[in-house]
Amino acid sequence: ESDRLAKFVHKGLVKELQKRYKTVKNRGVRQAPFYVLIGAEMPAILVEIGYITNSIENRRLKSKSYLKRAASGIVKGIDSYIKDMGLTYKGG
Repeated sequence: ESDRLAKFVHKGLVKELQKRYKTVKNRGVRQAPFYVLIGAEMPAILVEIGYITNSIENRRLKSKSYLKRAASGIVKGIDSYIKDMGLTYKGG
């Protein structure tokens, strides 16, 4: 289930970022045994939105508008995942 969640979040994130930042690369969804995710009893993912060693991404990671757009894409991906499961979110 984590893989399905990751795919939804990835799609939402890339789609949202590419609206404004045409050079954002789609590096796909990857799997690895990250310590922070091992043993999770619910779907769990780790989202990386850029590399500080890349000068362009480093500059973007310092931008509030980039971070807001990235957060929006993540939220849209989670929302799509929830809807795909036939559930609705009633939070605030």
